[in-house]
Amino acid sequence: MNKQKIGMLAMGVLFIGIGIGLFRYSAAGSDPYTAMAISISSLTRINFGTCMMLGHLIILVPVFFLDRSQIGLGSLMNMFGAGYIADFVFSVTGMIFPVNLVSQSAAMILAIALLAIGLALYMLPDGGVAPYDALAVILEKRMNGKISYGLCRMLTDGACIVLCLLFSWLAGSSLMGVIGVGTIVCMVFLGPLAQMCRSYFIEHVFRGRFA
Repeated sequence: MNKQKIGMLAMGVLFIGIGIGLFRYSAAGSDPYTAMAISISSLTRINFGTCMMLGHLIILVPVFFLDRSQIGLGSLMNMFGAGYIADFVFSVTGMIFPVNLVSQSAAMILAIALLAIGLALYMLPDGGVAPYDALAVILEKRMNGKISYGLCRMLTDGACIVLCLLFSWLAGSSLMGVIGVGTIVCMVFLGPLAQMCRSYFIEHVFRGRFA
């Protein structure tokens, strides 16, 4: 894998980590996978970043047997980096920016944009994706293109929201700031936006090199 592809993977994971952190700061709800990880953290009292990583490790098992081509350097970078980047961004933004409706709304919009761009960037080089992200890709392949990646992503995100509700109920923890309007917006729009970004990068930025 050349330096350009490694750089794209790193940039994509960085954007995803920043996006997750901004989502948590927005208090409008987290993205679905993050919401699930937060609920697991509440239930087990394990650090959030570690829960993100452990969740990916568990999902890695079925991904390995269903389509091991989805596992690569990008998988490791996301599993071991995104959660901790998100933790850092969340703590820093809370100290630097005032907590009000304007800043939190802007953070939510920026978070969705960064997540979509990050997903598109680190999926393009075929250097592996996080096990959770691989689920939608594998589902799309298994359906032979009858269901778009965007819709497959909605389905996996919806499953995360259901699990978040279950784990939060078991932990007896509040869903305030974990699931909200931002979570639903993310579930509906993140997959299609990532698909649009990927198509744009292929056609206009990289000129078909990663088609």
